Amino acid sequence: MWCEVMTIEEARKIPITKLGGSHKDDYEIRLIVWETLDVPLNGGAQNIQVQVTYDPSGWSGSVIEKRTDIHYNSKTGRGEFNWRFKFELSTTSTFPRLRFKIIGNSTFSVQSLGEATMDLKKTVEVLKKEGRLDIAKTMLNFNPPG
Repeated sequence: MWCEVMTIEEARKIPITKLGGSHKDDYEIRLIVWETLDVPLNGGAQNIQVQVTYDPSGWSGSVIEKRTDIHYNSKTGRGEFNWRFKFELSTTSTFPRLRFKIIGNSTFSVQSLGEATMDLKKTVEVLKKEGRLDIAKTMLNFNPPG
């Protein structure tokens, strides 16, 4: 905090300015999961599913989790989806991020095969300045679950 002490005459010479409030704009994240490549398979074939978790604030209470359909019986680690997700994004979001998890989905168990996180803080900054942002098709590298 900063405080400046001055006489009444000095204070009258400085013009009064209004403080700017935080302006809230709402946007929509439109995300498409097209495919997975080189997913490590444990054993023979694997059923592959992608889970996307959107966390707009960094607090666990506001998390939204969605999943694609299942690509059955992948023998090469490749899965095809063409699955669309939509999430609401506000420019007042404090620590927005998308977490991706590739899931091996078998009859008796569900296991994580890879994870990646996309920080959206810079995205919010661009939206505040320009009002729109289009990101081209991007490949994410997934880390082994740890």
